[in-house]
Amino acid sequence: MSNFRSICIILLLILLVASCRSNGNKEETIVDETILPLDSTVEIDNLSQYIDSLEIIPIVNYAGVSLNLISKILVTEDNFIVLAGGSAFSLTKDGKTVRQYGESGRGPGEYLSVFDICLDNTEEEVWCLCYSFPPKIQKYDLVNHFLIEEIEIEPFNAIGIIPLKNGGFMLYVPNPDYEDLANFEKDFYCLKLFDRNGLYKGEKLKRKDFNIDADFFRPVTQSSGNRYVLAPGSSSESCLVYENGELKKRIHFDFGDKTLPAGYAFLGVNNPWENIEEIFSLDYYKYVSDIYFLDNGVFFTAYGKESSVWHFFKGESSGIRWRSIGSSLAPPMRVVAADDTYVYFICYDYGEIPLKEELDPLKRYVIQTNGYPCENEVSIIIKVKFRVE
Repeated sequence: MSNFRSICIILLLILLVASCRSNGNKEETIVDETILPLDSTVEIDNLSQYIDSLEIIPIVNYAGVSLNLISKILVTEDNFIVLAGGSAFSLTKDGKTVRQYGESGRGPGEYLSVFDICLDNTEEEVWCLCYSFPPKIQKYDLVNHFLIEEIEIEPFNAIGIIPLKNGGFMLYVPNPDYEDLANFEKDFYCLKLFDRNGLYKGEKLKRKDFNIDADFFRPVTQSSGNRYVLAPGSSSESCLVYENGELKKRIHFDFGDKTLPAGYAFLGVNNPWENIEEIFSLDYYKYVSDIYFLDNGVFFTAYGKESSVWHFFKGESSGIRWRSIGSSLAPPMRVVAADDTYVYFICYDYGEIPLKEELDPLKRYVIQTNGYPCENEVSIIIKVKFRVE
């Protein structure tokens, strides 16, 4: 009887362990939502019937601070928080007043460059992921611009920051720093977790493929309600949606047989950067990014054949997609922000390229409806409301 009881207990423990492992694996592979971009959108070349309104905001700063090379904007109630040229700024929504958060330099309270920005969950602070020696997180008062706190972090080669509840944060590190990136014998987790004091608390999001990391790509975007979306640079990974510092949804973008196959970057090489030019030339969709949620739909981009960029806007029952071709991997019209209603684009060369040569439908529409600016050297933000059912 005693032996029978012992055997039963052992069997029960084995079942419990197996169940825990099964649940753990299931938790890692759950996809809450799948979007079929090619099935749910139609390809267009004329945006006129799909734009409800459009506004151009010239950035004319009388204080002499230049906002060139804008790569990301956070939208607040009263201002834009702008990442431009490796520094962080606030910009009034009329584009006329610019103030910098911190200063470039090597001293206390300074930074060599800012990699990414976010708002804390109270939306009262601007957090900057800074490149310096050592790397650090700088926290600034949103309105008054003064430095609240500076936290040194381990050199994780992070390129994205996401706020967590209770004042903590996550850093996104796309790939390990060892030479043979094709070596998956050692597990590597892309999200590093920290508490409000910068103490390391663990990691998650196991790397499954090569995550493309490039200057023209921002892996973390902010939508209305201070929601953040992490888009790893790999078709093998789902995109993660965080609200109030908690994971709310996983989204997988499925382009069918046009999806870049998992592990393609490692074919025949240990360093996938050797294949990067070929990857961007192939007729696969890859590098889904710039994901924004609005009241009437979701906006995102993906790279297609010959480095062309495809913009997607998917409404409740229908959607559109259009192709953008630039002189480099960055498209002529680049999305940098969104709120409940509007998507915000930037265009540096607005008015400089003749209309007959322009291959971007949105830029063509802007020029046709708004003409050319008075001064071509002035950067502009283009505020667009799409009309899609």
